[in-house]
Amino acid sequence: MDTDSLPTVIIPWRATPDRMEAHERVRKFWQYFGFPVIESNSNRHASFHLCEARNKGVKATTSQAVIVADADTIPDIAAVTLALDMLEYPMVIYPHDRYRHIPGEYADKADLMTAPYAKEIRNSVGGLFITQRTTYLELGGMDERFERRWGYEDSAFVLVAQTLAKVQRCTGTVFSFDHAADRDMTENNPNRMRFQLYRMCSGNPSLMRELLKK
Repeated sequence: MDTDSLPTVIIPWRATPDRMEAHERVRKFWQYFGFPVIESNSNRHASFHLCEARNKGVKATTSQAVIVADADTIPDIAAVTLALDMLEYPMVIYPHDRYRHIPGEYADKADLMTAPYAKEIRNSVGGLFITQRTTYLELGGMDERFERRWGYEDSAFVLVAQTLAKVQRCTGTVFSFDHAADRDMTENNPNRMRFQLYRMCSGNPSLMRELLKK
């Protein structure tokens, strides 16, 4: 990894009291390793929209590579370094194959590997990915037509990347500090219906490009 041309870390962020400590830990993590950080919010006059915030952050940077990372998520830095060394055009890399939800009070603990976890997700596409700014924009970024609620936008983005680019994964653990969230992966989430469109277009570049048209 060329330390003279470090990628920018894009953190979608809107302050909430229960996430401040984790957010501070995440900021210090990236700054310790010398990465520039851009925090981006969505429209302040509406509820938080993850897709909008990520898109604004990526568009605001001029660095070639970007690390899109949640404000409560810390990765294995060795996996991040490997992913940056592997990164080519057009490629999206997930520098983790294990995603652990750990208690929020561990935000001030040095060794996160000792933290208990209620859930570990294998090959998750949430929380953190690495790509080039050009690739992100050519893939349409995150679809802001998803509604302002949690669920399905990350799963949709990886289907786009698998269809129109190349997706890689590195071995590693990413830690997410647990917090209250309006998580809804049920059939009642309207974003589920939009995600079905992505599933229908998956593997078909021409159809996927039509879906991405604004």
